[in-house]
Amino acid sequence: MLNENDAKLLGIHGALCELKTGASAGDEELHAALPHLQATLTSLSLSWRVTDRGVQACTCLTGLQTLALNHCWMLTDKAMKAVAGFSGLQSLHLKGCFGLTDSAIEELKPLTTLQELSLWGCQGITDRGVGHLKGFTSLQSLAVALLPMGEHASQALPTLTRLETLDMSSCQGVTDDLLKRLMGLKCLTDLDISRCGA
Repeated sequence: MLNENDAKLLGIHGALCELKTGASAGDEELHAALPHLQATLTSLSLSWRVTDRGVQACTCLTGLQTLALNHCWMLTDKAMKAVAGFSGLQSLHLKGCFGLTDSAIEELKPLTTLQELSLWGCQGITDRGVGHLKGFTSLQSLAVALLPMGEHASQALPTLTRLETLDMSSCQGVTDDLLKRLMGLKCLTDLDISRCGA
């Protein structure tokens, strides 16, 4: 049961459209909150202590459009299988989720309406994983900062023709050839290649 302290910890008050948890909220607090979350919940932000189990418990939140799982370092690719069930998801932030691998991107393929994706600093994702982004044609904003770029990325990123914003800061393997290919993206207005290396 969700008590008053849990509600304060999770920032719950009234009918919810958005829920952000603090660093001290984990799976137990999330499970306690789920029965109280309205069908109107469209935005959920979890961090730090949430595991695959916590994300899997959220699959009842069918109206989610925005999901942030930043710095959830205990998450694995299994959690992405659950995330792929949010068919209306438009924005997904996975910044600093070190446990994710290339397979996580494969798991997310059903998210055809995804417009914004952040994989910033997901160190388990390689060039091959970036290559799996090829089918994400609805993306308008993509952050792959700190990820390695190579032939797979060079093939995939230029196919994302709706991209307006691309953050490739601090990426290794950024070549002149890749940049030339990215110049073909007609909608691209913001490209961050600061601190990149070949």
